[in-house]
Amino acid sequence: MESPTTTSRHASFNPEWENTYACSQINEKIVCLLCGLELSTEISIQRHHQSRHPDFSVNFPLNSQVRVSEILSKKSEMSSSIDLNLCNDNSSTRVLMSFQVAQKLVKDLGSFEDIEVYQNFFADAMRAMFGSTHLEARINRFVDNLELSRSAIAERIESIADDLESQILNDLAQCDYFSCQVVAASHLSDQVQVIVFVRMIFHDLSTREDLFTIFSVSRNHTDLDLHKAFKKEFLSVCISLDKLAGITTDGSSIMSGFVAQCRADPDFPRFKSFHCVLHRLSLCCEEIQVKPVITSADKIVELIISEGSNQRLSELFGDEDNLDELFCYSGVDWLRKRSMLQKFYDNFGEIVDFLKTSDKIFPELCHPDWLSTLAYIVDLNQLISWQTREMEDTSNYLHQNFESIEELKSAMEYAVDSFEDNSISDLFPRLKNLVSEDDTPFDSDKFLVLTDNFLESLMNRFGDVTETQWVINYLRCSRSKKESSGIVSSVIWGCHPVNFSDIANEIGNLPVDDDLSLLDSEVGTWQRILQSKSYPNLLKVYKRIRCSFTTTRLCDRAIFHMSQISSKQSVLSNCDIKKAVLLCVSSRQPDLHGLAARVLD
Repeated sequence: MESPTTTSRHASFNPEWENTYACSQINEKIVCLLCGLELSTEISIQRHHQSRHPDFSVNFPLNSQVRVSEILSKKSEMSSSIDLNLCNDNSSTRVLMSFQVAQKLVKDLGSFEDIEVYQNFFADAMRAMFGSTHLEARINRFVDNLELSRSAIAERIESIADDLESQILNDLAQCDYFSCQVVAASHLSDQVQVIVFVRMIFHDLSTREDLFTIFSVSRNHTDLDLHKAFKKEFLSVCISLDKLAGITTDGSSIMSGFVAQCRADPDFPRFKSFHCVLHRLSLCCEEIQVKPVITSADKIVELIISEGSNQRLSELFGDEDNLDELFCYSGVDWLRKRSMLQKFYDNFGEIVDFLKTSDKIFPELCHPDWLSTLAYIVDLNQLISWQTREMEDTSNYLHQNFESIEELKSAMEYAVDSFEDNSISDLFPRLKNLVSEDDTPFDSDKFLVLTDNFLESLMNRFGDVTETQWVINYLRCSRSKKESSGIVSSVIWGCHPVNFSDIANEIGNLPVDDDLSLLDSEVGTWQRILQSKSYPNLLKVYKRIRCSFTTTRLCDRAIFHMSQISSKQSVLSNCDIKKAVLLCVSSRQPDLHGLAARVLD
């Protein structure tokens, strides 16, 4: 068979070359099927084949069936194994992967030293997936050319944060109403860091929660200073305050003054304000004084970690989830250290054995009262955790968070009744098992006092919740529409700038078979009301209630991440704190493909 006679320096692929020179055209490139090298002209193809692969024609004679089968096998292997455009200098794949690495490093709070780990992982993964030795050079070249330098990763992180901020600002401009969650943290830096989250509701009644901003004020700031800085943050990005429906704070005196300043400002609309349910709950927990138990447990855990002789216990208490994210701000040690205390109790026997072998003496551990108190606060913590986790669900309605508090009150009332009868309810399983299995003396009066004080504090601090719950129950009974309109207008949302008579008229025009659960029906009544377009004022009230916060859980989680960022060296250490926290807490997905394309433009 004669060789092709094409002499062009950039020849079009001649199908006869496949059998003659064991090369093929893949992704518009002429490639040697034996080593993966890219070729251009027939002369270079012929020279390459004869100099680099002289044994191929010996083992697989020209025009033989075994040669045809081998070439087809190599061609199939190469075509299915890798997109050779991956290695082109103009490919966006490398840039896209650098964005993906940056995003992963942020989520894991990784360091720049981890970049080499990712490079090695990519190389090993590609070799394992494609398994072709003739692609080794291309794989190495591709991995080496990934844009994973410190400066490149820092730029990618900045771009991702900017993209997320742009998405949030666009949603704020498009939403119908929003409410704010505002908390100040004074323990993270020389200045006070103020964290602001927003909850938005849109025309289709969907909601979204996002970090809006983090700004600093001086330690001796006033409520007026806080108000001015807060207002400036919205004006600087051209977001109108007219859509503000509510503000939830941690309930501190400075925050109460801040809310009052906002109400007095004519640029602010009338809005509802809340004292965070979780912060109020934390204050209630201060009534349970169990400091001696916490102090001893802390000392023992520190000893376990410092000595390190018991590897399992050291790893158990040495991880980073010993502090509860929701209550990391709390001054109540037993509430903040829920996870640690539960681990301590559940591994109590092993801890005692460890102390014996270490010749460390903690006589209080032998006292039944100490262990029963620990069991009590672990069980109570578990009960509180169940209720607060319910509040974390972003789909929850405002009143569902109130219901969680009502359930906690009912549980405490039941516990008080049990302690009065000198018994232990099933709400305290560890305490109950401890007393029944070990014949531990049970001081019911002690636990009755602790529980009763906690319950009394719940009643005092959540009076407004009880009032709101009564209104909700009233609405669910579907009383007369006229009475219901008055309740909706004056009790639930009396501050809302809607004409009460308009609301009454719209309620009067509702079909009689509609359940008047104005706070309940997300996909039922309210979707039908939305689609009818006949009840604009009812929808305004509903949307304002629906988008309102009752907790500052997102701010508290942001504070937790801020402390994590400041305590360890990571790719976020030198990043703007607002952008760093946004990258950690946001559930949004950045447009990585769009960002990669803009880098290449």
